[in-house]
Amino acid sequence: DNPLDLPEEYGNLMGFDLETILANQKAGTEASECFVELLKRTDKFYAELKNGMHGMDYSDLEHTAYEILKTDEASEFYRAKFTEIFVDEYQDNTRLQDKIIETFERKEGNVFRVGDIKQSIYKFRFADPKIFGSRMDAYSSDPSKGKVHYLKENHRSTCEILAFANYVFGQ
Repeated sequence: DNPLDLPEEYGNLMGFDLETILANQKAGTEASECFVELLKRTDKFYAELKNGMHGMDYSDLEHTAYEILKTDEASEFYRAKFTEIFVDEYQDNTRLQDKIIETFERKEGNVFRVGDIKQSIYKFRFADPKIFGSRMDAYSSDPSKGKVHYLKENHRSTCEILAFANYVFGQ
């Protein structure tokens, strides 16, 4: 009669008997199921609201742009149209934004990405500085994929500020 296959002493260590543990687990599962249902209903309501106004939010725009740009016709059109692509604050790109850029990037390399991993501040918007770090590593290990240029001069920061920032980020 012990569905969790827990030794009795575990319940005693936590201050609960097995029945209480199972009841708490069941209540937690029911609460989670209600929360999931609430999220699904909210998502459905929000989608209906946007559709009713023929509207899109930022996430819709990104996903729709990617769906369009990944088609052969669109990617070829923009690949031919843009000789060079400049991406600033690349450390704050999301994986989806990176995929969008890749849809019309040329094989011979026409994308110039600028950023500083230490300045990434948009994780709450799904920014992933690891994308930049991975790209830097790939370019450093295989120059045929791209080149890394380090900006060694900074006219906005003193040596003391840079030393302090490097010390903090070195932790």
